[in-house]
Amino acid sequence: MTKHITTAKKTKIDSPLTIIVPAATPGNRMKGKGAISLFELNHGTTLIEHQLRILTKVYPHADIIYCIGFDAVHIIKKVRKNFPIRFVINENYSITNIMHSIALAYMATLPSNLLIIMGDLYFNTYAINDMVDVSKMLVDTNSTIGKYEVGLVVDNHEHITNMSYGVDQKWGQVVHLTGNELALFAAMMENYINHSYKFIHECLNTIIKRGGVFIAYQQSKAKIINIDTQESLTKAKQL
Repeated sequence: MTKHITTAKKTKIDSPLTIIVPAATPGNRMKGKGAISLFELNHGTTLIEHQLRILTKVYPHADIIYCIGFDAVHIIKKVRKNFPIRFVINENYSITNIMHSIALAYMATLPSNLLIIMGDLYFNTYAINDMVDVSKMLVDTNSTIGKYEVGLVVDNHEHITNMSYGVDQKWGQVVHLTGNELALFAAMMENYINHSYKFIHECLNTIIKRGGVFIAYQQSKAKIINIDTQESLTKAKQL
């Protein structure tokens, strides 16, 4: 596979950017430990504070929407005074899937550029700096995403042709949609109830099948960890 590796830079965008972070569930593997967004990293900083410091630094004018559910009150109290973001509540987080949370947040905005980042993802500035020029997905260049997570099938043109489990090259859990890909996504959200029990990669695969094109974006300096186990939380604390 041809690698799309670039030097991180602060991307200029010509139209408003909306960032959606679905963070409604406590996580399948860490139940009983509280909301993942409130997990502490170094020096008492929580995951959501770490995410927001980077997001507001790289994209200071973006409309940032977190969809939360589990332990929502404590999450809001933790960050609302310090960060200019919006919250959407998924009260049915325990019986719906991640696409329901994304859809609820999407219904609160009319984006022309949409960046979706998974709520349990630790990331640095390099992971998101150059993500919003075309429709693209971040690739896990350094093999830090778990082996049981969704992978990417990529052709010789750096286009993603499928997302699936059991693929060695892992998705970095960040996706940007604009143009035709965002239009296809918007059409799906018109009937979002039909997608409330789907995973995000299933909906992204549908977009690809309908003609959407996503570039596989690799950044060698990106540091990403999906925090879904105590071991992954420990690794994030070491970064």
